[in-house]
Amino acid sequence: MQPLYAKLDTPEGHKLIYKLACSRAKAAQDITRCCSVNGSNGELLYDDRAVKERWRSYFHVLLNTQHREVHPPEQLPNHGLVPPITPDEVLASLRHMENRKAVGPDEVPIEAWKALGARGVCILTNLYNRILSDRIMPDQWRLSIITPVHKGKGSVQDCGNYRGIKVMSHTMKLFERIIDARIRQECTVSDFQYGFQPGRGTMDPIFALRILMEKHREKNMPLHFLFLDLQKAFDCVPREMIWWALRSKLVPETYVEIVRDMYRNSDSIVRTAVGDTTPFPITIGVHQGSVLSPYLFSVILDELSASVQKLPQPWLLMYTDDIALVDRDKGRLTRRVHAWREALENGGLKLNVAKTEYMACNSTDLTSLRIGDDTVERTDNFRYLGSVLDASGDIDRDIKARISAAWAKWRESVNILTKKTSGASTKNILAKHISYNHKTQKNSEVEQTPVPQLMETFNCDICEFKTSQKRRILAHLNVHVTEQVYCCNNCDYKCIKKDRLQRHMKIHTGEKPFSCHICKYQCIRKSNLHSHMKIHTGEKPFSCHICKYKCITKSYLQKHMKIHTGDKPFSCHICKYKCITKSDLQKHMRIHTGDKPFSCHICKYKCITKSDLQKHMRIHTGEKPFSCHICKYQCIRKSNLHSHMKIHTGEKPFSCHICKYKCITKSYLQKHMKIHTGDKPFSCHICKYKCITKSDLQKHMRIHTGEKPFSCNICEYKCIQKSNLQRHMKTHT
Repeated sequence: MQPLYAKLDTPEGHKLIYKLACSRAKAAQDITRCCSVNGSNGELLYDDRAVKERWRSYFHVLLNTQHREVHPPEQLPNHGLVPPITPDEVLASLRHMENRKAVGPDEVPIEAWKALGARGVCILTNLYNRILSDRIMPDQWRLSIITPVHKGKGSVQDCGNYRGIKVMSHTMKLFERIIDARIRQECTVSDFQYGFQPGRGTMDPIFALRILMEKHREKNMPLHFLFLDLQKAFDCVPREMIWWALRSKLVPETYVEIVRDMYRNSDSIVRTAVGDTTPFPITIGVHQGSVLSPYLFSVILDELSASVQKLPQPWLLMYTDDIALVDRDKGRLTRRVHAWREALENGGLKLNVAKTEYMACNSTDLTSLRIGDDTVERTDNFRYLGSVLDASGDIDRDIKARISAAWAKWRESVNILTKKTSGASTKNILAKHISYNHKTQKNSEVEQTPVPQLMETFNCDICEFKTSQKRRILAHLNVHVTEQVYCCNNCDYKCIKKDRLQRHMKIHTGEKPFSCHICKYQCIRKSNLHSHMKIHTGEKPFSCHICKYKCITKSYLQKHMKIHTGDKPFSCHICKYKCITKSDLQKHMRIHTGDKPFSCHICKYKCITKSDLQKHMRIHTGEKPFSCHICKYQCIRKSNLHSHMKIHTGEKPFSCHICKYKCITKSYLQKHMKIHTGDKPFSCHICKYKCITKSDLQKHMRIHTGEKPFSCNICEYKCIQKSNLQRHMKTHT
């Protein structure tokens, strides 16, 4: 027994004890052998066929109730690029799937795919890419199983006292995780939404509300809370709203069609004590038990309430369908809730006024709040996301509620705990319930969660800078104080520190005091030399925790991480261009201004960036530093070599979602897509000729100018295109 006690005394052992305690408590509460139920008229049904039909009709009505018919405005599809699913994506999703979960109709447990290892990942990758290409999922995934679970109150023979737990195929759930991750990269919801968002949990909105109450109590200012309740929100949202919301968020049409197919011809059966019912269709709501459903609902709610969210007041906190409105003015709060009600009803959702709660702090107005013809009575406390909020600001009620919840869970598990394991397991069992079921993270994993518009914001009157801290706005204002600005006499450069100006002046003087002892590299800063030396040593100390990317400097890693987060903080005020870094924006702006500061001293070539000039100079020098180790191909750019190598490997990673065209580079695919869209952005100013690419226009213009830059070195033949010359040369051979 000692080895067993030693194993149970570890953190993993504590988890096993807690799971066993939960399963025993659940087994004691579940009612699995109720073979008779009440009919729709109250009569008791004993016949197996009648019992199954009663369960079928009950859930059929329950899961197909629509509040109102909606016709959302038509949104044009977004034909964005959709890369193929990679084994890394499948493996990452597989790791997030929990073991020992009920299997779906296909009876394939997730443990089976995990046991197959790399072979299983390969099979799933091929399957999911076929679904991605065809936009049709297997018909076996369209069926789900509903298991009635008693709520713990009321008659066990009344169907209304049961809630249905839906079970779907684990293979489908794994695919949904991949699609969910990709849709999250394509679109985002507002910062007001805390539900099912990475780095956020229930504690964030609870903390925000308590801070608001505390700050207003200190200043003796009134504060009004309205907690909205949506009637059967997940089960009653019209499915047309799903496609509308995704298209409004500019999600690529491939993902929209895949999600749409997940809901096409979806059927369910009810697993009762006397057997399974016949299948029945479900045409309303998002899938229960689906990984994708919470985010889909958040996207729908975000689009429906987009116009309401833009209003400056009230404060807004959302945890999926749990909505809290907060304002200092009761009248303004009433007007805003009417706007919310209208927005929700336009999307087929319904505000449940009977369960909506109103609470006021530090207010002498004791009257109720009216929503249209309905009245919401004022309450002194409200349970929000498991936390009891008291109008007086007292937290004793909440502390007692959490202790009671933890004590109840302790009593359920105490029967199987021994003296040697009970003390060590107390923390693991109780902590979850005392902390509102909030999953904690290690310090290194915790991200700063923004709390939008909760407290006073300080704005700069000169630029768009904003901050919630007074000391930061004061420090920022020094940027605009002209007496502290240092200016360069040679260009428009300005800065607020003298040492920065001195470092900048070395650009004009050409001074580069730091040089590499291995190659001819020279630079202005010592830090640049340190970074350069890592090229020779091969050291790449900074690595991405999501992919295999490694780099020399921290700034390169920070820039790379924005690829995963999709963050593009810099945008062009002329066109829709967005980018990751300020330098990329500065380069882009030269397209609009026509500024080409870098010019070739041999020919008339001018360009926007220094790197483009360096590549151009190789044309004159004949330098081709990149060569293929298989054939004699040589090129100027490394990217050209990468593209060339795909000819040998046969790899064509970019494919058209409309036809079967596949290609080596993204630029080829973008050029090909214009065939389907009919877009010909380049036109001749002499004739009516239009074309897809700039190079095609340049070739066409030679017809008008008479220029023939390609000539034969054997005869006097000249031509416009290089391909024509190559064809001509074959006549001599």
